[in-house]
Parts: sequence; C-alpha cells; structure tokens
Amino acid sequence: LTKMLQSIAESSRVCPFYTVGLRCPKEDSCVYLHCPYDKATLKSLLEATVHLIKLQGVFDFGYEKVKGIKLEAVQQAVAAHKDGGAERSRICDDLYDILFPTHCHQRLLTEKFPLARDAFHKFQGDAVVTSCIRAYAKSLWESARHRNR
Repeated sequence: LTKMLQSIAESSRVCPFYTVGLRCPKEDSCVYLHCPYDKATLKSLLEATVHLIKLQGVFDFGYEKVKGIKLEAVQQAVAAHKDGGAERSRICDDLYDILFPTHCHQRLLTEKFPLARDAFHKFQGDAVVTSCIRAYAKSLWESARHRNR
C-alpha cells in the first residue's frame, strides 16, 4: 500500500526543472509531470500524501504498542520501522511543499475556494493525520528554536 501511494504521489508531482523553466535533462524518462497541476492531479497528489501520513501515523501508533514484545516476528517489524519518525517528517514536509510551494503559490488553491476547502478538509477531521502534522510542526519549531540560540 505504501509503495502504491508513493508511486501515485511521485507521478503526480511537477518536475522541478519544469517549475523553474529549465529543460529537464531526463526528458522522456522523467517520472514527473511537465505541465502545471490540474484539479485532478493536485487532488490525487494531496490524497496520496495525506494517506501516506495516515498510514505512517498508524504504523507509529502500532510500533509504540508492540516495541517491547520479545517475539522474533515483532522484533523484525520493530527493526524495519526504526526510522518511522524520519519518514513521517519527510511526508509531512511533502504535504507542506504541496500546500505552500517555495517557488510560487498554488494557484489552484487560491483561485478556487471549494478546492482549497476540500484540500484542508482531507486531513482536518482525521485525528491520526492531525497528530502527525502537529508533531511535525512541533519538531520544526523546536529545531528552529535550537538553531536561534
């Protein structure tokens, strides 16, 4: 499920070379889009990213519940999930970049209120996603505070 969602998210992204107006060195083999977002592409990118955050949050919740169990199968799962916090942060960072890109504004979200409302409603009512986003924001806040000391 994670690989499928990652594939959807990756294929729904706009190529960074296209974004800044450069010719893509990969041209035909580039997995990213070479056109601006349309409504359907942006929606699928947002949904895949939010589902990835939710999936990672559920994994994190389960990890906390079973990490002390000494069964071999559980220990293998725990070892495979040891960098879950980093993965969750990366996915939350992806969501932030979708909603607030550094190169410009997301025109589809600012021109059409219903699309913006739908985008934020995808994760506002979800306790797992909201808690992951809050943890991510808190970690950003803490790291900025430590850098400024």
